[in-house]
Amino acid sequence: MVQRLELAALKARLALAAGTSQAGVLPLGALPALPRAGLHEIEGDAAASGFAGALAGALAGGRGRALWCMPLTALRETGALYGSGLAACGLDPARLIVATPRQARDALWTMEEALRGGAFAAVIGEAEALPPIAARRLQLAAEAHATAALLLLSPRAHGTGIGMTRWRATSAPGGAWHIELTRCRSGASGTWLVEWNNATHRFDLVAVSGERPGAPVARRLDRPARGADRRTGEAPVRRRA
Repeated sequence: MVQRLELAALKARLALAAGTSQAGVLPLGALPALPRAGLHEIEGDAAASGFAGALAGALAGGRGRALWCMPLTALRETGALYGSGLAACGLDPARLIVATPRQARDALWTMEEALRGGAFAAVIGEAEALPPIAARRLQLAAEAHATAALLLLSPRAHGTGIGMTRWRATSAPGGAWHIELTRCRSGASGTWLVEWNNATHRFDLVAVSGERPGAPVARRLDRPARGADRRTGEAPVRRRA
């Protein structure tokens, strides 16, 4: 049984990597490699913010910069980002620029302009709604300028199926993250129980729950727990104002 589950995880990783080899991918350890150029939708509970931060940190490495675009409505609802929590997830706060546009629609515009500027290794945005035309513009800008766009979806937003991948990240006991790849262009899918390794900047596998082709996207939960590496007792990614 264990061998079958490990084979399922390996097959998903190989399928995603094979489908994006020309665009360039970011190795993530236990998880499938992430296409560096394209739109990636992320939903879930508190772990979604940590997952997005970890991806941005891995994409930026030690030299690149990341932009986190957070509308004022999201700032009031979820609280400000917390530097120690971001660092625990692999994203150096010194290499992060935070933008807080007044309107939600301005956040999508800010993301698109940042992608087109080419100054960032990753652009994170939080969206209350995602019109298909806006998603398409983000995808085209990310592809054209070889930058990853990571879009955190609110409980009220729905995915468009336009992006390269769609992920769901939720908190698990012991500080682990339950990560589900629900859709990607190569057809790969799967679920993994992982922990973020801040030393290697990769995800370590705790257990594999196997492939779930066509798994439904669950509702986004609230954010009581944050996406930090709890093995080291680090601070949360979000801090309430």
